[in-house]
Formats: sequence, structure tokens, C-alpha cells
Amino acid sequence: MLRLADLRGRRIAVLGAGREGLSAARLLVTRLGMRATVLGESEPPAPVREALAQLEGIEVRIAPDVFADLFGYDLAIRSPGLPIRRPELARARAAGLRFTSLTDLFLAEHAGDRVVAVTGTKGKSTTASLIGLALEASGLPTVVAGNIGTPVFDADPEGRARVHVVEVSSYQASDLRSGPSIAVLTSLYPEHLDWHGGRDAYYDDKLNLLRRATGPVVVDPSCSEARRRTEGLAQRCFFGDPDGIHAEGGEIRDGTRTLGRVDDLPLRGAHNMSNVCAALTVAALLGRDLEAAWQGITRYAGLPHRQRQIAVRDGIRFVDDSLSTIPQSTLHAITAYDDGPIALILGGRDRGVDPAPLLDRLVEGGVVRVVLMGEMGRVLRSALSGRLGAPELLSTDDMSEAVAFCVGGLPHGGAVLLSPAAASGGEFADAMARGAAFAEAVGQPEG
Repeated sequence: MLRLADLRGRRIAVLGAGREGLSAARLLVTRLGMRATVLGESEPPAPVREALAQLEGIEVRIAPDVFADLFGYDLAIRSPGLPIRRPELARARAAGLRFTSLTDLFLAEHAGDRVVAVTGTKGKSTTASLIGLALEASGLPTVVAGNIGTPVFDADPEGRARVHVVEVSSYQASDLRSGPSIAVLTSLYPEHLDWHGGRDAYYDDKLNLLRRATGPVVVDPSCSEARRRTEGLAQRCFFGDPDGIHAEGGEIRDGTRTLGRVDDLPLRGAHNMSNVCAALTVAALLGRDLEAAWQGITRYAGLPHRQRQIAVRDGIRFVDDSLSTIPQSTLHAITAYDDGPIALILGGRDRGVDPAPLLDRLVEGGVVRVVLMGEMGRVLRSALSGRLGAPELLSTDDMSEAVAFCVGGLPHGGAVLLSPAAASGGEFADAMARGAAFAEAVGQPEG
């Protein structure tokens, strides 16, 4: 376990010249008074490049093969997007180079403090946000950081927080040596298989966070994979269980006690009720007043590109769920809006995730039109063509054409869902750009 004080006197390489690389460089210079080298394979965005240039003692090296020679350093701080199993990193590790990350350093630095780490294939950003609202409303100053957007060491410059809620991706969890005081697992399905090297490697990397936790590990028992793979964790507890905080009869309950009605929440779908139960379970573990925590959760405003209704036109709802990058999360979105006919925009990069559950749902009825994009779109078209009950299909990478096709097949009360079940491919830079293109096509540009 490395803490910040352990970094002094070492020759440090920061691997990655993006947002986390900048945060690591800033931490080394402003908090530790150190020098370091930032290594990146491509030019960073202009704001990052300019910020790095202002840090005295930081050298920036950018080259396609920049990670090939890491043998002049004592320690590397890895940015999350850089796979731990890359051959260059493996060679450097075998030669004795030590690796850490901002997340690992933060958890080590806050050992003994109240840190809630949230991971899961889907639902982690929403759950982390809900935990933050619940704890703040119950009188506990809280900051939410990590994979949700703000690097962990940048999130609380004034030191006001008494609890840190940290969203942790599988990339960040993969090589942790330190852990939080409470860990939350929202869900567990196959994703990022290309990055991790397969399903079991993905699960193992994701669950590394839970194994490092020093206190309760909060798990959804209805997710069979999550339940099975956490059986050996001594401090495991459940959310969504009838004896604890769960959704039943249109209410959120703590055992038999009603905390509030589902209709009072600005969220749709059983998966989001599960996220609410997870957040309230954490509040209970921290001894907070659950009625106050509930009031905080009812003020949730939603997150960009996560089942966000961006417009209603002629009685048709338009929902940006661009961050649904696996079939299971798209299934959740379909269920959340199945009170009317649905037109669905699917597809993107093919990462080898099995689409079978989604395919079965598409032929059951309710989804009347489907737009298919990118590599995954071609896979889905091949699998759907000729199947009894298959919806009307259109293959295109043009978002305006996609939206027009969807609208043309929907009556009043329907919903157009951008819920791709795949990561963005060459047609869009990332999920955010895909969501922005959808908003523009709908006539509701993001402000």
C-alpha cells in the first residue's frame, strides 16, 4: 500500500495525459513539491495541455510508443483507460517498476475515514449520486467523485466532506491494493471484455474493490452473478431484500416501514428503484435518519445520457440513454418505458458481448421500430432478420435519419429511446457525443 508520503524522492511517470493524468501531475507538484514526467500516446485536449504547461517541474512526452521504455522510473501512476495487462506495462512490472493509481492512493490516504466506493456494470453513477444526496440531506457533508467525473483528489479542495463517495470503474478497480470502508456493487454483467481479456477477468477485476473493503459490502441479491461471486465476503449485506430496504407495492420500505412512494421519485424502472435501495442502505449503515435521506433522494435531478427524457414532441417522448452500453441496461430502459410503443436506436462497437437476451425481447412486442448502427448494428440485423415478430429495421449511422425513422412509426404516447446496448464506434467519438447528436436530431441541443 502506497501513501502520498511514499512518493517523495521517487522518479515518477504519470501514464496518460488526460483528465486523471493532469490531476496526478497537479497533485505531485502542488501537494508534494515534486517533479514528474507525463507520458501520453496522443496529444491531450487543449485545456489539459495548457494546464500541464503551467505546472512547474512537469515534463510532457507524447509519442505513439511512449510506454515502450518505462525503465528509467521508480513508480508509475496509471490512468484508468490504460489496460494493466498491456505488454509494455507487463514488461516494466516484471522488471521491478511499481504501479499505483489516483484511486489507490486516495483510498490509502483515507484509510480509516468514511469512504463509500460504488462499482457495478451499470447503475454506479446514479447510485453514487443518490448516496451523496441522501447523506447530505441527513446532515453529513459529502462529496461524490471518481469515475463519475471529478478525479478524487480534486473533488474536495476545502476539506469539507465527512464522507467521500467514490465511483470506481472496473479499470480503476483492477489493480487496487487499498479499499474503502463501505463498498457497493450495483450489478454484474459482462462488459469491457476486450479491455480486461474476457468475462472472468472482468469479474475478477471488478470484484477486487470488494475484496479490499474494510467494512460492509452491499450487494443486490437479485443479481445472481453478483450474489454468487460475493459469497465468500464476510461482511456482505443486501439491499433490495424484504428484511431490509426494498421496493414493494409502489413503495420503498425499510422492512415493514414505509419510507416513501415510488411515484414521488424522479426515476423510472425497477433498476432505478434498486439504486435507491442501495443508497438508503448505505445511509442506514452510516446511522443516518432515513426519512431525511429519502427527502434528499426525491430531489435527484438525473445524470446526462442516463435515461434522461430530453423532449416531448406531439405526444412522443425522446429519451437519451446513450450510456447504456450493454444489452442488460437497454433491457432496463425498454422496461421503464413499456407503457407505450417504443422505437429504439441500437448499435455501436462490437465488443463480443452476447446480445441474445435483448434479441429475445425485441421480438416479444412493444418495440415497433429499431435503428441499427455500427458494427453491433450489423450483428443485430443478421440475428433479427427473418425472426418472427421482429420489428421494422433500418440500418444507418446518421442520427437525423435514425430519429426521423423512429418518429415515423410511433403514435401518441410512444417513446424514442437512444439506448444502444453497445459502446460508441467510429460514427461517434464517445457516448456523450452520441447523446449530443441525438439531442440535436430531436431539436433539443444540449446547453
